[in-house]
Amino acid sequence: MTTTTVLASDFQATYEVRETNRERFNGSKHADECFLCGRGLTEKAVENGRFIHLTTDGLLVPQDAEGIDSQGAFPVGSECAKRLPKALAFRI
Repeated sequence: MTTTTVLASDFQATYEVRETNRERFNGSKHADECFLCGRGLTEKAVENGRFIHLTTDGLLVPQDAEGIDSQGAFPVGSECAKRLPKALAFRI
């Protein structure tokens, strides 16, 4: 079985951009933030949105990947999900 994996850092915004987005978009109406860019996500966006599966090595892997050291699933915004290979952005 061929597994799609990529480094999370290849898709993450720079530290400065993530911090700017956190300051601009995070507030009381946001339940979480996009793992990749730091923009705030509403509760509805998290419930209906996409997630990534992150390993302790900093890799993004498919939801059903086996034999990995997982850090868990993290939400991503719709724009960031579009940039990822389809196998890596999944719904829970």
